[in-house]
Amino acid sequence: CAPMTANAARLMFERRRHAAGLDHLSPHALRRGWAVHAVRSGVSQVSVERLGGWASGSPMVARYSRTVGQELALDEARRKLG
Repeated sequence: CAPMTANAARLMFERRRHAAGLDHLSPHALRRGWAVHAVRSGVSQVSVERLGGWASGSPMVARYSRTVGQELALDEARRKLG
């Protein structure tokens, strides 16, 4: 069995998202969503970069982490300070 080409994967994704009524969904949105979820769950930025295939010090992961970091800081302050 030959490996799936990038075009075949793209076509499969497009067919399935259309069938599910999720035409606004993109592979980028899924990847970003995974990264944000991982950071919120306590996975380190370095681990997210490696697992997500981004280069070390990726500006995208840093951007996702910064936004989530602000939310996590507020949540922690509310829990600890009441």
